[in-house]
Amino acid sequence: MQGSSRRAGAALVAALALAACSSHDQAGEVRADYPSYASLDELASASTVVARLTVSSSVRESTVPMAGHDVPHKLRAATVTDALAGDLAAGQTIDLIRPGTPAEPMQGMRDVEPSTDYLLFLEVHPDGREAEVVGGDEGIFEPVMGSTSFRSPKFGTVSAAALQSALRRAHP
Repeated sequence: MQGSSRRAGAALVAALALAACSSHDQAGEVRADYPSYASLDELASASTVVARLTVSSSVRESTVPMAGHDVPHKLRAATVTDALAGDLAAGQTIDLIRPGTPAEPMQGMRDVEPSTDYLLFLEVHPDGREAEVVGGDEGIFEPVMGSTSFRSPKFGTVSAAALQSALRRAHP
């Protein structure tokens, strides 16, 4: 129950933060402004789930009302291959919420590609069916070196041991 309340509260805070931080450029285009994390420990602490997932080619488009505007986003199905922290289980499928549409991605945002494996730091919605990547793009890591390390543009290459240490501190 406590984990459920924490996730629901964190999801609400994340939604409010995104709504408050979304902005419009001079052309009227919506841009997302996500929290930034200074360390892997901070990123892990902000996540309710950390898991390896394989993204499918299945994608649906939707909109979310934020700051008085309908903000387009896509839902990409992804299957958990290994749950490292949190309440998801291997074999479970969730929808990853990503800003933009397949034809028009959100400017400045990296997307997850179909048929690709990732290590993702997630904020899972209370229903357990949808999740958002924590920190916008900061929570997206790609496996390297036979899956013993993971790489992200912000944090560089992180060993599995360093990742496990951060997860133990954030999710005892």
